This record gives sequence, structure tokens and C-alpha cells, in this order.
Amino acid sequence: SARLQKFDSDPIVLTNELKQELRRLHQPDDYEGGGPCLSFEIGPQLNGTREFIISADGIKCAFYLARELAAGAPKVAGWKISALITPKKVEKLLAEYTFESDDVWFGTVEYDGTTRVSLFIRSLPHAWEVDLSFPRWFLLYLLGEETFGSRISYFDVAALPPNPQKWGLRPISELRDYIEGAELSRAG
Repeated sequence: SARLQKFDSDPIVLTNELKQELRRLHQPDDYEGGGPCLSFEIGPQLNGTREFIISADGIKCAFYLARELAAGAPKVAGWKISALITPKKVEKLLAEYTFESDDVWFGTVEYDGTTRVSLFIRSLPHAWEVDLSFPRWFLLYLLGEETFGSRISYFDVAALPPNPQKWGLRPISELRDYIEGAELSRAG
């Protein structure tokens, strides 16, 4: 706990140690990825407590591992240990990625009980075109890890066309409600 409280002063060493500990855990039998499926996040200190989130990197078959670790974690003063990343407020997320509210739009296609999402971004950063981890994490933080991992089957990213409404696109602020509505319509 004392070392983790100082995470901000020595993040590289502690991150590597924590990654090694998570790698020691077994991978789920049905996980076909090449790397570890468990990761973590450490939140800011709020009211004397920091949150340690055990993440499954949005990989549905590893959700149970993250939940089991969080449930079995000892009580540690000054820490809240939880599983799976929860959604962030869209305004906060856009600000973190330095986007304005009308810079990111989306289109969807429902397929086999899941949703395929296309993100359309004004002044699309080149890094987002060549490294899909940027839009992946953007969607994971927007929707929350559980919704992302269980509902999103595919995503891509492209430059925002001049008239997004004409293309049938919607502002990114509506994506969470869209996904929840699609889930409800399938259940009903």
C-alpha cells in the first residue's frame, strides 16, 4: 500500500512489477490473444482513497478473472479495489483526448447480437489511423469495459465528412444511449 501510494513518483517500476504479477495468473482457456489479458489502472486520490481497478482489457472471456481478483483482494486502508473500468462522462473523455463536442460522430451496424461501430473524427489524428488502440480505448472508456467487451464486435475510424447528418451519423454523446437502447430492443 505504501509503495502504491507513491505510484505517481515511480510509475515505471511499479507498473512493471504489477504487470509481472498479473502475468503470473493464468489466461482464460478461450482467450486467443497474444498478450496478457489483465491490466490495471490507478485512479486519483479522492477523500483519502485511491481506486485500483483490475481490468480485463475489454476481453469478455477474462471478465471473471478481474472480478475474482477484485473480490478476493484484502481490505487495504486507503484503497478501493474494483474490477472492470466504468464509463467516463463523454465531456470529460472528449477533453482528455482534446476533442470538441462536435469533433467525434459515429455510425453503427447491428450484427449477430452485437454492434459494429465506426467513429468519424474531425481532423483525424494520424496516430488513430495507424494504431487502433487509440479508438479502442476511447470506446472502452466511453462505454465502460463490460459494455465494450460484450457489445462491440468491431470498430474502425475514419475522417469526419463535411456534413455528418447527411451521412446518417450521430454525435458521440448519443452512443451510450444507442447501445443501451439496442440491448433493450434485443431483450424485448
